[in-house]
Amino acid sequence: MKILLLGLPALKDGFRELGHEVLTCPTDNTGDIQVPEWPISIDRLWHCLPKRWDPDLVLLTDESTHPLFFGLERLEVPLGWYAIDSHIHHRWHQAYAAAFDAIFVAQRDFIPSYMRDESRQTVRWLPLFAPIIPAVDEDNPRVHDLSFVGSMNPAHNPTRCQFLRMLQAAFPLHVSTGDYCSVFTRSKMILNQCVNNDMNFRTFEAMACGGLLLMERVGNGLEELFQDKTHCAMYEKGNIDEVIQIAEYYASHREEREAIAERGRSEVREKHTAVHRAQSILDSFEAMDAQYILRQRRDRQGEILFLLASIYEYCASCYDGISQWPQDNPSRSRRYVEVGKRYRELSHQIHHEIGV
Repeated sequence: MKILLLGLPALKDGFRELGHEVLTCPTDNTGDIQVPEWPISIDRLWHCLPKRWDPDLVLLTDESTHPLFFGLERLEVPLGWYAIDSHIHHRWHQAYAAAFDAIFVAQRDFIPSYMRDESRQTVRWLPLFAPIIPAVDEDNPRVHDLSFVGSMNPAHNPTRCQFLRMLQAAFPLHVSTGDYCSVFTRSKMILNQCVNNDMNFRTFEAMACGGLLLMERVGNGLEELFQDKTHCAMYEKGNIDEVIQIAEYYASHREEREAIAERGRSEVREKHTAVHRAQSILDSFEAMDAQYILRQRRDRQGEILFLLASIYEYCASCYDGISQWPQDNPSRSRRYVEVGKRYRELSHQIHHEIGV
């Protein structure tokens, strides 16, 4: 099967390992397909594909951006969406879901709001996963008692920054950003701090690296996948004292810590990899009547476009607002204005097309 992956290419290796031909098109232009500008219409994107390369399946994976591919709803191939950041973008995600035949929702508690049309759509929970399972070198000592790797922008996440500062004052915590493997594979314990109770990639990456994960109780299906003191150690969100108590206990109980960490790593390796998620997506599409689904999507273009117009108008207002922020780079500000104008034009075009 030929699979076109738009957005985050995290499932690329999973589909390829299953024997499928995959092309990627992330919005940072680091993938197989380079596009001239963003946002891009699906017609222009199609001209960027190799000659005679027609996908059998198109899957958009959430990169936590606004919609950057226009016209997906017109595609004459099965169309899926892996919605990851529902906890951040739920305001417009629930309307955007109308464009897709199958929606895979990473944050389980948001599933009900993604179903727009039960007659033609499939919506299911698809938790995140460990994109890689790194080799763990037992001769390489785990030098960090407790580590955290993640974004540390006080403007975007002041709660995290304050939480980690307070924890560092009471327990040796190594904090860094960027590559997680080099840190996690040398950590005895790994801390996860989440945004709006999301079960994030870090949940799976930490366990895959073989350290004991200290995980917030976030909901979103966490305790259906992993059990406290069996696969990881869980704490209540923001409870510094509980985190210190857990960390101090497992720092002095090596065998217990390593046994839990190994069970967590085995659970991720056996159930939560890119191959597992790619196969789940393929299973969902194979269970569909593709021709019926495509026909139903064509018949409902007016309803879909009406919802997309409202999203594009919302995006236009967001970019209008961003363009007014103080900017070090005037050209960037002009670009925000141009993108906002493009979204508004799309909204107006749709309203004209459907007679609103």
